[in-house]
Amino acid sequence: MATNLKRTMLLLILLLQIQNSPALASEVIPAGETTAQKQQSTKPDAATWNAWHKALAEELFARMKKVRRDSGNETLQFSCKIFWRVSSAGDVILNGVEGTKSLLAQKIVKDGIASMKGCALLKFPEGSARDHIDKVSTYHFASSKLRIGDFDSTLYQPPHKRKQPK
Repeated sequence: MATNLKRTMLLLILLLQIQNSPALASEVIPAGETTAQKQQSTKPDAATWNAWHKALAEELFARMKKVRRDSGNETLQFSCKIFWRVSSAGDVILNGVEGTKSLLAQKIVKDGIASMKGCALLKFPEGSARDHIDKVSTYHFASSKLRIGDFDSTLYQPPHKRKQPK
């Protein structure tokens, strides 16, 4: 009987040490916190999303520049607004192009979007529960000065539409 008591005490001490282990502290859900609350705390913050949007916009811009250069039209100048969707599965869909009537410019946009298939940057930030993001991007191609502008129509308001603090 004394042996059983010793075993029980050792087991209890071992369980207490494991429960209080710093290595496991991040995995323990505090009393009263639900799994949904824990998942919410791991959602990406605004800075993470902004960095993701910027990286994605720059990648699309670089790919369109390459398509433009490879097609022998590096001096073609145009500006356009691109409406596109990125899904959590990594699919990219071109929903429309505004601002240019040039069929060549529209082909550059279409080919740039198509080249994004399989791009690692399409993966949403860790912890995102969104199934897709509709994006609106504005790109300007000029032979001497290249500029880029991008915003997500569902998350981000461009500076000219923001409410100014009083």
